[in-house]
Amino acid sequence: MAASFILVSVVLAASTAPVPPAADVARRLDAIIAAGWRSRGIEPSPPASDAGFFRRLSLGLRGAIPTAEEARGFLADADPAKRARAIDAMLASPERARYFSRLFLETLLGTGRLDSYLHPEVLREWLEKAFLENRPWNDVVAALLTDSGLLADSGPANFLYRWGTTPEELAGAASRLFLGVQIQCAQCHDHPTAKWTRADFYGMAAFFGRTKRTPVRGHLEEGLDYRIVDRPFGEVSIDEPDRAGPPVPPRFLGGEPLQKGRRGSSRRVRFADTACSPSNPYFAPAAVNRLTAILFGRGFVDPVDDFSPSNPPSHPEALLLLADDFRASGFDVRRTLRILAGTEAYALSSIVTEKNDLDRAGDGFSHALLRPLNRNQLFDSTLVATGASRALERRAEEAERESLRDAAAAARRPSGGKRRTARLAAHEAGGDAMESAVPSSGEAESERAAMRRLSRDPLAAIRSDFFAQLSPGQAAEEPDENACEESIQKLLALLNNAVLSEGTRSRGVAGAGLDLTIDRVARESESPADRVEELYFAALSRPPKPDEAARAAKALAAAGGAGAAALEDLLWALLNSAEFALDH
Repeated sequence: MAASFILVSVVLAASTAPVPPAADVARRLDAIIAAGWRSRGIEPSPPASDAGFFRRLSLGLRGAIPTAEEARGFLADADPAKRARAIDAMLASPERARYFSRLFLETLLGTGRLDSYLHPEVLREWLEKAFLENRPWNDVVAALLTDSGLLADSGPANFLYRWGTTPEELAGAASRLFLGVQIQCAQCHDHPTAKWTRADFYGMAAFFGRTKRTPVRGHLEEGLDYRIVDRPFGEVSIDEPDRAGPPVPPRFLGGEPLQKGRRGSSRRVRFADTACSPSNPYFAPAAVNRLTAILFGRGFVDPVDDFSPSNPPSHPEALLLLADDFRASGFDVRRTLRILAGTEAYALSSIVTEKNDLDRAGDGFSHALLRPLNRNQLFDSTLVATGASRALERRAEEAERESLRDAAAAARRPSGGKRRTARLAAHEAGGDAMESAVPSSGEAESERAAMRRLSRDPLAAIRSDFFAQLSPGQAAEEPDENACEESIQKLLALLNNAVLSEGTRSRGVAGAGLDLTIDRVARESESPADRVEELYFAALSRPPKPDEAARAAKALAAAGGAGAAALEDLLWALLNSAEFALDH
C-alpha cells in the first residue's frame, strides 16, 4: 500500500492545476475520512461544543488555552463563520509561531543531553521567524541542511552540529526527520522490513562525508564557538570487521550515484536540492503527516517518522491529498494547518460512543483523542489561567541580578594571591546564569548582557525548572517529542511549582500592575457567582455548569465567603483538575 501511494504521489505532483481554496480541500479530506468510517462500520462522535473546539484550537495552534476574555467573546459571537475566523487569526498570530518554534526545536534537536556548545535559543528564534513569515517548508529544511554559520549566530548550524558527529548520524537524522524514513536501521545490516540496504544507507551518509564541525576561537566571551564547514575531501565507506571497504559514492534513496556537480556546490547542497524537491516522493508526505499529528494527536502514519511497507498509512488517499496540495501550494505550512483545522473531523468531540468504540486508538479519526497537554502547553496554559507572567518576570529579573552580584563578589575574592577568573568564580558561586559574570570593571556590561538575555525569554529558566519537575532525572534539555506522560512526578509538579504558587496567591493592592487573575477577579467581579464564573472561564475556558456553580458557591461560603483566600483555593483546584490538564 505504501509503495503504491508513493508512486501515485509522484505522478500527481507534476500536475499544474490551480490550488483550490483550503476549505474545498478540507471537505475532500472529510469525505475520505468518512468513507473510512463506513468501510469499518463505525460512526463519528458528535461535534465538540463551541467552548471545547475553541480551547482545542488554541492549544493546537498557540500552545495555550485562550484567555477568559477570548473564550467569552467566542461563545457570544453568533457569526456562523466564527470558527474559520478564529483559525485564520490564530494561524497568523505571533503565539502560533512561538509555539511551533518550541515544538520543532525539540523535534530537531532530539532526545538526550545537549552539548554545552549548542545555542538552542538561537535555533528557536530562527524557527519562530520562519513560522511567523510562513517561510516555505522546503526553504526551511534546505537551510537546516546547508548552513555554514557559527552556532552563536546561526539557528540551522545548531541542528547540523547536534547531529554532525559522524556522517552516518547526520544522514540518519535527516532521513528520519525530513523524509519519515528510518534509514539508520540499515547501517549495520540490510533493513529487516523495508527495501533499504547498507549500500542505500552509506550512499546517503556519503553526502555528509565532507561536513565537519570546526572550532572557532575568540568569537565568544568563553573563547570557543563552532562553525559547520565542507572540506574538499572526505569519503564514506562500508567497513567490514577485517577490512576497510571502498568509498561509497553519494546516492539518494532509490536514485542513481551522484554525478559531478557544478563548481562550488557541496555534496550536502546537492542532498538538500534532492530532498526538498517537489519530485521527491518522501518529503511532502512526511511533512504533512507530522502537521496532522500535531493537531490530531496522531498522523496517518504512526509513528510519524516510520514510513515503511510494514507501517502503511491508515488513510493513504488522505495523505496523498494533503501531500499533493502541500507541493502545489509551494510547501505552505500555514495552509496545511488551515485545511486540517477546518475539517469536521478535527471538530469532533472526544467522547467515545458505542458506534466508534472499535476506534479507541484513534486511527479512524472518528473522535478527538483525549491526551495530556504537552509540557509547553501545560506551562503556558498555567500562565494564561493565572496571569502570572509579569510576577514571574519580576522574580526572574531579581534572581538574575542577585546571581550577578554574587558572582562578581566571588570574582573579586583572591585565591592564592591571584584574582580568580570570572568563569571559575561564577562556577563556584553556582548556577548557569552566573557563568557570564566578569570582574568588577565589567559588572555594568555584564548586567546589561543579563538583561538582554531576560528580554529575549525572561521565563526561560523558570520554564526549564518546570520541565525538570515534570521529568525528574531527565535534563531539561532532553526533549521527548513533547510528551508529558501521567506519573506521580507529574502530579507533584502540578501541585507544587513556581508558576502555580505565584499565580494562585493574591497580592491585593500590593499586586497592582502584576495582572494576576485572582486579584483582577476580586477587584472587578462583584458577586460570588460572577467570581466563580470568571475563574471557570480563566481555567477551563467555559462557564460552570449549574451543579458546578452550586458546589463552588457552597465551598466559597464554607471558606468564609468569596474573598481572596477562597478564590485562591478554587482556582488552585481548577488548575489541578483533569479537565485542565487534558486536551479534549
